[in-house]
Amino acid sequence: MEKEIIDIIKSLIGGNLAFIGLIFTSLGIILSIKDNWKTKALRKSKEFHDFLSLNVWCVILTILLFVLACLIVVFQKYLIVFWILFAVYMLFMLILFCCIIKIILRYRSLILLLSDDKKPELSIPPDYNDE
Repeated sequence: MEKEIIDIIKSLIGGNLAFIGLIFTSLGIILSIKDNWKTKALRKSKEFHDFLSLNVWCVILTILLFVLACLIVVFQKYLIVFWILFAVYMLFMLILFCCIIKIILRYRSLILLLSDDKKPELSIPPDYNDE
């Protein structure tokens, strides 16, 4: 079973590097959205900064997964170390999947927000009189 795990982890090493590239592409898209009244207000919000930090955490977790994958391959002969590293690897993978789901949901809400470019109109009731 260890042999199959090592083969899977070796194949995931390249995927980790590609995923880092995808996250940076995602951040580039977010930061290059055209400026209008919504995006200016959005970029100043705490939620937007949390969204950017979530993307950065995904990159950090992916780098940690890459390092752990290399360590698993190196320590494959020592079964106790191998299984401990593999458990940590799977924990980080679970955390990364949770972060990706949060990012996807926030992208969805960002797209819905930016799809409507109309500015809200301020309405004044007709019975309002300047006196």
